[in-house]
Amino acid sequence: MKKKLLYISLMILPALLFFLEIILQHSRGEYYLFDNYDGPYGYLMASLNIADLHKPGYFQHPGIVPQLISAAVIRLSYFLQGIDPNLISDTINRPEFYFSRINLAYNFLTSLSLFFLGKLAFEKVGNIIAAIFLQFSPFISVVLIYSLSCNTGIASTTFLIFILVTIVISYLNENEITRKKNRIYIYLFGITCGLLVANLVSNLPILIIPFLLLKKFVNKLYFILISLITFFILFLSISPESTAIWKFVIGNIIHSGKYGTGSSNFIDFNRIIPSIELIYREFSLFCILYILVVFTLLIQFIPKFKAQIRSNKYFII
Repeated sequence: MKKKLLYISLMILPALLFFLEIILQHSRGEYYLFDNYDGPYGYLMASLNIADLHKPGYFQHPGIVPQLISAAVIRLSYFLQGIDPNLISDTINRPEFYFSRINLAYNFLTSLSLFFLGKLAFEKVGNIIAAIFLQFSPFISVVLIYSLSCNTGIASTTFLIFILVTIVISYLNENEITRKKNRIYIYLFGITCGLLVANLVSNLPILIIPFLLLKKFVNKLYFILISLITFFILFLSISPESTAIWKFVIGNIIHSGKYGTGSSNFIDFNRIIPSIELIYREFSLFCILYILVVFTLLIQFIPKFKAQIRSNKYFII
């Protein structure tokens, strides 16, 4: 009975997130209002092309995962509740209907992945407080909560991150990792990270987490290979204008301005202090947690704490 109550407690935050996103989606108004159209309408048209078995005529960054999810939702919604004689006209005539269904799908996937993150953390670690603490992750930022209602790549990135963290916790808390288990984790890490990069290229640094966790260099190479294969299968089969995408990505890397604009200096030192001030002012909770992480990393160099910290299995993360 007690264990059932603990599992029920792990449903509270995912349920809260689900209903909060529904409220936000309604409160922000229709997707054609203000700047609500920026992103969702592009994704909708690209996903409609995929749903109609064509390549998307619109590229994001590269946004393949949300386009595939939205395409599946469009197809299913039309099959169940379509009004017009064909899929394209029904979607264009009723975009808000499809936006609401797509948003519902994202909310469901995000809340479900958040629940399973807490459930597995509780089962592996055996601490309900630790599990609930992890489930507070999406509530760290008002911007993130608001962005989850936008039907863009941020929503799909969020639940993929939850899946990755779930795999990491499972991997770290295995009593014995056999050869078979190790192979399964390599595939899970590789496919998840491949999907993350196919979702947003800016997710690329996340690959460092499985890369550091996996033992043996050959396993690390397999992980990178599976991630690349997953990414390129999706990228080459779905994404249009591949040259334009890479030009956009490289432009963002080597230029200091937004969207590949500005001078070609790799680091704009003049932006460091204003950026720190912005983080402190706008994202105070994130700023506090970030300082705590940096502080934890620094105290590992104090001889008194060095051995204790570095022996902890969560040290690499």
